[in-house]
Amino acid sequence: MDLASLAKPQLIFSDVEAKSRDGALRTLTERICRVLGLSDPEAVLSALQEREELGSTAVGGGMAIPHGRIRGLRDIVLAVAVSKRGVDYGADDGVPVRFFFVLLSPRESAGRHLKALAAISEWVSSGGRERLRRVSKAQEIYELLCANGRV
Repeated sequence: MDLASLAKPQLIFSDVEAKSRDGALRTLTERICRVLGLSDPEAVLSALQEREELGSTAVGGGMAIPHGRIRGLRDIVLAVAVSKRGVDYGADDGVPVRFFFVLLSPRESAGRHLKALAAISEWVSSGGRERLRRVSKAQEIYELLCANGRV
C-alpha cells in the first residue's frame, strides 16, 4: 500500500499542542472531523479511545499510530500530526510521542485497515521516523510521504 495515496495535505498538522494522550486524541479528532466535514466527532474519538484501552498505540521512539474503524466512513483516512513538545502517551519506552499517524477506516474495511497499518509501521521502521525529524512544515511532511511513502 502506498502512503502517498492515503495522505492529504489538509490532514497534515505540524502544530499539535496537547499535554496528554486523551488531549491529543481529542485535538486530532476535532481537526480531522472539521477538515472532512464529519458530523460525529464523538464517535471518532470513542473509536480511537476504545482502541487505546486495548493497549497503547505508541510504537516507541516518539511515534504513535492511533487507529479505529468508523461506521459510515467511505474510505480510509490518514492524518499525520507533529507535537513539538511531545505528549505523554504511555509508551513502553517512556519517550513522549511527537509524531502521530492517525488511521481511520470504514467499519467494513478490516483487510485494508490492516494493510494500511502495516504500511505505516513499515515506513516508520524503514527510516521514516528519522526523515520526519528533519522536517517541520506540513507541506514538507506531505512531500516526504509522497516521495518515500511506498513500502
